[in-house]
Amino acid sequence: MEEQYFEQIVEKQNERNIAFCRIAIVIVVVLLFLPAFLLGISGFILIAIVAGAVGFGFILPRFYVEYEYLYMTGEFSVDRIYNKESRKKAGNWELTNMEVMARAEDIDSLKGLPQPQAVLDFTSGRGDEGVYVIAMKDQKHTQIRIEPNEDILKAIRQRFPRQAKY
Repeated sequence: MEEQYFEQIVEKQNERNIAFCRIAIVIVVVLLFLPAFLLGISGFILIAIVAGAVGFGFILPRFYVEYEYLYMTGEFSVDRIYNKESRKKAGNWELTNMEVMARAEDIDSLKGLPQPQAVLDFTSGRGDEGVYVIAMKDQKHTQIRIEPNEDILKAIRQRFPRQAKY
């Protein structure tokens, strides 16, 4: 069988979290600057600068997340990409250990699936339309929620026709 390789980027939607985080960081920095100006305590200026740098430099970029799906002939992996700069491996799964793959709205109606102890969500967060669940045969009965494109769906269906229930 020929080698297949597909990749896809899914951007996570976090506008409310980002706005809240920005406002919270600004409030903390302002509250730290106020004693410096009102009481003349210069230590608060340094603390405010450090808090602002940590907030805007390290915390806020973590809210800009993209997921990169990679499918390579029977293997599926997900990477998290933060702020389009840094990448972290989220997981790697051999699909030979896949129990079933189905649409998210259909997964509960499938009989014989054990309750998952771990649910990994790698979706955009825009709702269940286009979301698929991969149920794995591992100790935790892990369920992986993804939003694959047609190429990935077709490749998985072609390689694992009995497990693909879509």
